[in-house]
Amino acid sequence: MVRMFMNYLRMPNGTFMFHEIGVDMGPISTCDVAVVQRLCTQENYNALSRIKELGIKLVYDLDDNMWAIPSYNPAYGMMKQLEPGFRKCASLCDVVTVSTEPLRVAARQALGWKTRVEVMPNCMDFQWFRPVPEHLRKPKKDGEVVMGWAGTNTHTGDVNKVFAMLPALLEKFPNLRVELVGLPLPPAIKDHPRARERDFVKIGQWPSRWASWQWDFSIAPLDENKFNNSKSCLKMLESAALSIPCVASDVAPYHDFCKPSKFLSENLLCRGPLAWQKKLEAVITDAPLRRSLGMEMRRVGEAYDISHSVKRWTVLIEELCAA
Repeated sequence: MVRMFMNYLRMPNGTFMFHEIGVDMGPISTCDVAVVQRLCTQENYNALSRIKELGIKLVYDLDDNMWAIPSYNPAYGMMKQLEPGFRKCASLCDVVTVSTEPLRVAARQALGWKTRVEVMPNCMDFQWFRPVPEHLRKPKKDGEVVMGWAGTNTHTGDVNKVFAMLPALLEKFPNLRVELVGLPLPPAIKDHPRARERDFVKIGQWPSRWASWQWDFSIAPLDENKFNNSKSCLKMLESAALSIPCVASDVAPYHDFCKPSKFLSENLLCRGPLAWQKKLEAVITDAPLRRSLGMEMRRVGEAYDISHSVKRWTVLIEELCAA
């Protein structure tokens, strides 16, 4: 959605295609450039070969470091088997695009130093992601504070240490409510009256549904490893779009987002359990601090407006067409 669909909506004369099985070459045959994402199977390779035979330029896009997936990730075994396929499919393409500078380095190491790799940072469409208007917001109980996390089971190893703090936080702060999307509640709070699992959301509904939950702040724990340091700051951008703080691990993607603001760095980035405890308690108890941090998140996030991403993609595509 972020790298492909939101950019496509802002670029004229484009076609967006998503197929689980097979590829319809009809619409593709009229294109000048095809941008494909993370293809790796023999069927993918065959389709790319057909596209290349039509004289269409190929861009191979990556948003994860497929060569450094941690062993706790459920996709680890499968992705290890698919590694040769990533290299094979990428070898057919004219340029590889990635979301971050560390991922660019990783891609060149894996695909060969002569491979052209361009950084196309992830950006946010702030027309899609925005808070619920004040007059439509659901009323909360006096003093209630909602903390939220959203992701998939690929983050199990990242969140365990912080999730272990949730029982004590719920006990200490009777106004705190916890909501998780994409992972089950930890056993210790599974039946807690102020803890809730929300259902998965279809990707097209994500911006509006996430805003509708009206979280007061979000959390983004990540372990320190090559895979996570190659990621982008999407969790920060989603929170910035809603003008709420995101308390996060002090790893590369979140460090880079907060770097322009000492206020964000000092109050949101955490290294170790003591920092997590201190900063979580601060945003839970201090409503003016939450509001100020949310406003600063939005201000810093403006540097990631999707207009910047569209401009980069336009320049690259025009260059490929002219070559």
